[in-house]
Order: sequence, then C-alpha cells, then structure tokens
Amino acid sequence: MAIQNVNDFFNSIQLGRIISLQGNPDREEEYVSFGRINWTHPIFEGLFAEKKELNPIHAYAYYHTQPHPRSEVIIEFQNGHPFLLQKSKEGGPLFFLTTPLQPQWTNLMIRGLVVPLIYRMIYYAVTQPVTQRLHIKVGEKFSQVVRGVSPPYQFFLKRPSGLEERITPAFRGSDLYLEIDQNDEIGNYQLWHSEKLLFVYSVNHSPQESIQQYYQKNTIQKIFPNGIWIDPAQDILAEIEKSRFGIELWSYLIIIAIILVIGEMILSYTTSRKQKEIWATELKAEFN
Repeated sequence: MAIQNVNDFFNSIQLGRIISLQGNPDREEEYVSFGRINWTHPIFEGLFAEKKELNPIHAYAYYHTQPHPRSEVIIEFQNGHPFLLQKSKEGGPLFFLTTPLQPQWTNLMIRGLVVPLIYRMIYYAVTQPVTQRLHIKVGEKFSQVVRGVSPPYQFFLKRPSGLEERITPAFRGSDLYLEIDQNDEIGNYQLWHSEKLLFVYSVNHSPQESIQQYYQKNTIQKIFPNGIWIDPAQDILAEIEKSRFGIELWSYLIIIAIILVIGEMILSYTTSRKQKEIWATELKAEFN
C-alpha cells in the first residue's frame, strides 16, 4: 500500500495519518486484541440483545494510525492504537479499519461480529439524519431519518413551484425513513407532517455548470499535441470521420483511372496509326 498517497487523502478529509505497519501477517502467535470500545456509538445500537460481550478478536498486523483531532475512535486495541475510525463529512460518515479484513491479518473474519458490524456501518452511513447536509444538487436524492412523530403519518412535500406531493415513509429497523427522488427544481423544499414543518432543504445547480473559464486554442494544442482542431465553419461530422478513417481516396482513384484510360486511348491511336503506315509501306513495296 502506498502509505504516502493514503496519508495525503486522509489529510484532505481530516481523518488521521498512518505512522507505520505493526506486526506481521500470518504470524498468529503474535497478536493484539480489542481494548476500549465506544458502545454508545449508533452502529452498536440493537447489535446485542443483552450483555455487550465479544469473542476474542485478534489482529496479527495493522497500520498504526494517529487520529485527527476531528475524527472519532470507535474501537481501539489494548495498546491504545485505533482499529476503527470515523470522520463525519457533509456527504456522510467515513469509516476506516486499520486492519484489512483478510485472514492473514485478523481473525475477525471468522467471528460473528464482522457481518453485523459491516451492516451497521453501512446502515448508519445511509440512514443517519441529514441535518448536516440540508442542501443537495439537482437530480440527487434526499433522504432523512425522522424521529419524534406519531401515527397517523401524513407527510407531504412543498416544492419551490408551490406544488404539494404526498410522501410515503418507509421503515428500516425501528427508524422512520423518508427518501425523495424527484429533486429537479431549484429552490427550497419543505417537508411537513400534518401541520408541522419538519425541515427545509435546498436544491442547487452543480457548481460545474457555473464555471466561466475557457481554454485557448494554443493551450489545448499543448495539452493534446496530436489533436485535430476543427474550425466551426467546417463540416464537423465529415472532419471527425476523416480523422478516424483518413482521407477518402475514391475521388483520386477515379481521376487516376480516367487519366489511364485517356493515356491508353492515345497510345492505342498512335500505335494503330504507325501500324497502318507500316502496312501501307509493305504493300507499296510488293506492287513495285
């Protein structure tokens, strides 16, 4: 793994920094076990029926990672080094396991925790409240976990144009979940339950559509030295076909064929005339 490249990415998202590789894969006799676990984190909600207890989980090797002050350590080893890190971003949470999920690195793959843990991480990532991100781009989906409402459920959406649309909620576990697909209008959307306004989110154009910078011809030619510049006055389709298949030669071949035919006619006429002169000379010699 290119640690420097990973660290550059982690630095950009303020997750942490990999310091070194600890341990040796495949050496099961040397391992480190789980230590402190933040059981209050939402990914553990409903994971255990009663007592929160794990079978021994060993890591034979892992990447010692120094957490960023703005990241959260959910699970750490007995030596205090992180095993599971989380960084919350506008688009949702990011999770990082310092040990690859491979049997050479850890026995977590054969423990009962791995499937529900990964499931809960994904579930938490897609269903956590979107209060951190109440703005999306045109065409994106907006999802929200709603709490504190009682049946009968009467959700409806007010669009920027003033149109109202009834929203049918869904259930994911014990959570009430709303997902709005059609976000094709620019402006503020209001989500109501009965006569109570729950929240407002905004839909904006993609920033890429507002970029007013253009490349000059000489700059593009430097970037693509073998590229072909097509003048707007030219037939674009014809120029593209020419660049793909080359110049069409049929017209030149026809001209060459016509020239050859004319040359052959001239040669034939000249040869015939000379032959007639030879025959006339021979006949004249016979009569004399």
